Amino acid sequence: MKTCDAMVDTPVACSFRELDVTYPNSRFVLTVRDFDSWLYSTERHLSGRIPDEQWKREVRLKTYGVLRWNRDAFTNAYYSHTQAVIDHFKRRSNALLTINIVAGQGWDLLCPFLEVPIPTDRFPFAKD
Repeated sequence: MKTCDAMVDTPVACSFRELDVTYPNSRFVLTVRDFDSWLYSTERHLSGRIPDEQWKREVRLKTYGVLRWNRDAFTNAYYSHTQAVIDHFKRRSNALLTINIVAGQGWDLLCPFLEVPIPTDRFPFAKD
């Protein structure tokens, strides 16, 4: 972890408080998107699958409160997580960037926040 410049995905999301304490000068990016498309995506990606690895099961339980995809649990997790992040950083807005990549936000917000130059390449999208 000492050589790590960035971390992403659910393990970070469910541990942001602990990471903020461990790395006090770090910056956090909260990605948001249209809720219905997020819910549909999680159902497509996670429905019916329980992870084989113990650490992944622990992350899923910590993040969503369930091992299997469940509309109510995932809905609650989406809204409660988003609010928890906003509340956690409300006195340190310079440590949190909220960005909607799906809506087209990208380098223009991310790079100034990270204090790095804006690349000339198009912002990467895995799926348009």
